[in-house]
Amino acid sequence: MRKLLIYSLLALFVCAMGSCSKEEIFYEFAENEIAATFTASKLKYNDLTDADNGKISVPLYRGNTKGKASVAVEIEGGEGIFTPSATSFNFEDGENVAYIDFTFDYATLSAKPTTISISITDEKACSINSIPSTKFTLTRQLTWELVGEGLYYCGLFDESWPQDVYKAKEGNFYMLPDCWVGGTSFTFFCDGETIDWYPFETGYNYGSYGQFAFEVLDKSVISLEGTPAIKIDCNYRLPSYYNYLFDTAYELFMFPEGFQF
Repeated sequence: MRKLLIYSLLALFVCAMGSCSKEEIFYEFAENEIAATFTASKLKYNDLTDADNGKISVPLYRGNTKGKASVAVEIEGGEGIFTPSATSFNFEDGENVAYIDFTFDYATLSAKPTTISISITDEKACSINSIPSTKFTLTRQLTWELVGEGLYYCGLFDESWPQDVYKAKEGNFYMLPDCWVGGTSFTFFCDGETIDWYPFETGYNYGSYGQFAFEVLDKSVISLEGTPAIKIDCNYRLPSYYNYLFDTAYELFMFPEGFQF
């Protein structure tokens, strides 16, 4: 009787092991389903250099790898600067990733950042969990030289602090390293009259609501006791939380004493 019990337990163990060894299928794709998705709603690319050979590649993934498939997209931004190789991602049979290449002429590439967005045009090509669009900002690598220490004021925190500023050898581009948060730099163009303010995101996360972003309302060059300063009137929004408007104030950076454009 005891032997029979042991053999029975062994048989149950073997059956259990056999059932575990079988691959469980959680979802089976329909024949024409693609389930295309980007990896994130925002992609990060390093500063462009001559070593990129005038090309970057943007990937799109799909869940169903059976057969060929083509996923049409709408591309906005970068016109006349970055040329896409296609307006659709084309998958070969068995492939789970396809690419669109963006080519550019590094010799004539401006230092001004360029933001490009890509959106899948047919929602049927996506699944319920897909990320149907993405965007990314491309910037030419610049050569930075320290100008000195200025003063930065943040309207959201109502605080000011000493702030290093760097200027690019390539033009009137300036960088404020580790401004709001360590590891996040703000860059802008200013020739004494015109301002282009590039840091739409701040690097500062508001708990689980995500990162604050700037929505620029107005920008101006002013003088404070004879020293140039830039003033950015803006909304502070939380894009990952329904683009919630958190506050409205201004950012201000005063250049080092004695600085002139």
